[in-house]
Amino acid sequence: MSEGTGDNRLALAPQLAQAGVGAVLAMQGNVALESIAAGMPVLFSELRRHGCIDLAVAVMRNLLATRGDDWWQPALFLRLRDGLLFRVAG
Repeated sequence: MSEGTGDNRLALAPQLAQAGVGAVLAMQGNVALESIAAGMPVLFSELRRHGCIDLAVAVMRNLLATRGDDWWQPALFLRLRDGLLFRVAG
């Protein structure tokens, strides 16, 4: 990997997970701002609802797939056994 290439940035997510971060959501390649604007509210809404990051990412990917773009770009590196970032009260 040479300095200044996109490959250096891609390696950060697995390194964070390997260092002990419970969940890292990375994007592969250049992501359209429209996809971020559509996907992130869904991701955070799902997280607020149940706290499960892998389910929230799946719902976000599904939304992006229905739009026909960028569904494949979110990459989740997960160390948590149950996938819960936090427990939702109630």
